[in-house]
Amino acid sequence: MATWLFPEATADAGEGKGGRGRRGGRNLLGADWRKPLPLLCLLAVLAGAFWATFRLGRIGFMSLDMPITWDAAWRMMNGQWPCRDFNTPGDVLPALIQIVFFKVCGVNWWGYLVHAGLCNAAFALGVMLFLSRMGAPVLLSLFVGAMEGWHFNTPIGIPYYDQYSYFFAFFALAAFTLGVLDRNLMLRGIFLLLVPPLCVATILSKVSPGLYALALLPGIFVVSCRRGERWDAIGVLVASSILTVLGLGLLCWYGGVAPDRVWESFFGLPSGIGHERWAAVRWEDWRLQAEWRMGRLAGLWIALPAGLAAAVALLVRRERGMAGSRYVKPENDLRRDRIRALIWITLAAPWVDLVTFLSADQQALNYLAYGVLALGTGLTAFGLAAGRGVAARTVYVAAFCLMVAVTVRVELGTAWKMVLRNVNDFGLPESTKLSEFPPAGRELAPMIWINSNGQYSAEEFWRVVDFLKEKNEPFLIAGQNTLPYAFCGRVNPFPIAWLHRGLTFPKPEDPRRPAFDAWAIERLKAAGIRWMAVDSTWGNWLGDLPFLQAWADRATGPEVRIASWRLIPVDVALLGLPAEATPTPAPPSDAVPPAAP
Repeated sequence: MATWLFPEATADAGEGKGGRGRRGGRNLLGADWRKPLPLLCLLAVLAGAFWATFRLGRIGFMSLDMPITWDAAWRMMNGQWPCRDFNTPGDVLPALIQIVFFKVCGVNWWGYLVHAGLCNAAFALGVMLFLSRMGAPVLLSLFVGAMEGWHFNTPIGIPYYDQYSYFFAFFALAAFTLGVLDRNLMLRGIFLLLVPPLCVATILSKVSPGLYALALLPGIFVVSCRRGERWDAIGVLVASSILTVLGLGLLCWYGGVAPDRVWESFFGLPSGIGHERWAAVRWEDWRLQAEWRMGRLAGLWIALPAGLAAAVALLVRRERGMAGSRYVKPENDLRRDRIRALIWITLAAPWVDLVTFLSADQQALNYLAYGVLALGTGLTAFGLAAGRGVAARTVYVAAFCLMVAVTVRVELGTAWKMVLRNVNDFGLPESTKLSEFPPAGRELAPMIWINSNGQYSAEEFWRVVDFLKEKNEPFLIAGQNTLPYAFCGRVNPFPIAWLHRGLTFPKPEDPRRPAFDAWAIERLKAAGIRWMAVDSTWGNWLGDLPFLQAWADRATGPEVRIASWRLIPVDVALLGLPAEATPTPAPPSDAVPPAAP
């Protein structure tokens, strides 16, 4: 029972001679987790994490965010390369992983949701094993893992590049922490070797959340890496960094991706948006967000003071010379360094969520994963620092039970916001009955169709797809819903991942804009597009890209309207193709193709 509830029983497992104790050492999973009951509980948490994301990810469709990874994966699966063929501020790793699910599950929403669910479960597993190896007891690890399974990917519900940036940044943090603390030299070297590739994976997912999370690494180095071992750690990190950069350079060379295109896509364009957003942040925004997070993750009211109490306990024991203490040992003791690392993560991690939200155009509910991590690190640090005294154990157990109680109470009261997918701007009230909404059908079969702007139904969406299939000609979707490309067997020819002025393409006043327009027109001509499918649900493609408006004005035939979609035939003369006998341009028509069976 001790390993289920008290940290020191778990922490002692790997502190045998040379870090090869009978229950620790090279075994990453830990002896406690290999026992039947803990293992079953761990598997139950993972199943719950998968099911939460898969189940809730079915609810609704937001055309602004949901197709991003889908379309990037479809592009790359059909030979396009990010930065070479289209601007993107990230999403490379999520799209590459999605390709695997397209291959296994087919190009459908099932594979999309399975991907999201497995990503959520993998993050929860990583957090549980990290906390366990740092000394957290089984119950605390399971509780935090369950919370991560509810908060990490479930709010957005689909593979999303913000979440993947968090994902790889956490594993970089965990690998770095274990790399400077582990007593097993082989494991220590492996962990440190993994850090640079994981940092690159973080940036290739998305720059901004990842950089904020990776900023925690220097703090771990300062508070926990022993002075006599720092240069060894730096040497391993430098060697791994060189190999990682060389590997990335070879990959870019193989794909014909120029370094300046990588810089422009990942840093040059996004930096402008970043400066604008930070310039608009006020002190009031910091205060309100901090208050909201302390209310939404009420357990932080226990975890943060617990982390501070652990820091005080370390100072008091050091002042007393640590006499008679077998729990906080001399200067180079592993346990003390571990507690320092846990305290640092506890105090710094919640700020990653807050800073990420302030720099992102997203809902706050989507950024709580590092705050949840702090719940586990704070209680673990307190338990390790307090020792085995009856009074200390009593306070620790009381704090743990109180944290669980207040956290569960808040979650039960706000679960409807997660179920109704408020992150996706559906604007549904708490009384909403999901049974009243229709299924999306066909390749989107698991989805319950709730359109974030309500401008077209699932039936109307499939009529657009069938129209484009029937024409069987290259087309451009001037809108955010890029799913029809995959359903029609076509590839997106436009050189941006999605429409975001100043992020994926330059603003009109930007001196880089003429070059971008020329590049976009060149790619559209090369693709020979014959139709423009304009979807005005999110964004204003024709307003933001005047040359597309000019093309729409020169339509060679009647415009077809299906709900908010406008299907416009393109003048082949604009593409530099031989003139064809085409009807005289006519005013828009409300004629629509027959409904799909």
